[in-house]
Amino acid sequence: MELWYSVIMFMFLCVYMYLSPRWKIPSRFRVLHYTIVSWSAFVYLLIHSGYGNDLRYFDWVVTTPLLLLALYFTADLTKKQKPVLMLALLILQMVTIMFGALAERVHILFYGAGVITVLGVLYIIWGPLRVEGKYNVLLKYFTVMWTAYPVVYILSPLGFAVFTDRIIDMLFIILSIFSKGVFGIIDMYLIRRN
Repeated sequence: MELWYSVIMFMFLCVYMYLSPRWKIPSRFRVLHYTIVSWSAFVYLLIHSGYGNDLRYFDWVVTTPLLLLALYFTADLTKKQKPVLMLALLILQMVTIMFGALAERVHILFYGAGVITVLGVLYIIWGPLRVEGKYNVLLKYFTVMWTAYPVVYILSPLGFAVFTDRIIDMLFIILSIFSKGVFGIIDMYLIRRN
């Protein structure tokens, strides 16, 4: 499954490389979205090679702040944003990933702390960062994708044990395809200049 995920992420990279010059995507967005799918594909290749499922946190600690950075830059196209908001988003997201890893490895109580930091991220992107227009489409998509992660986690064997580990892994992979690959396509489509 991880191998297929990596292949799909590399396919997204090819699509990005094809579309971004045609859509005249600014270079900072190109770099962000290329990095997100490339990094994720590489990490999941390592997971497929037997280095362990815990590496998904290694993927998330890099890609999720970059996704927030893309969201920040999309909002910044409409209204000049404060860099302190970007810094707060990046720090909150890295702490969220850390709490997720601690919840899985140490104690489920860290899950609650992670949910609180996710709420902090949502407050910033729906509050002070929010602008009208294209950003709202991306914001709604982003919110649906990111609120699905804690829901899947709580349904895992570490939470209410509704699903097996294999199903949870599959759900995380599907979520990652949509929250990284599809997110990049939507973002680039919204900011295209043609």
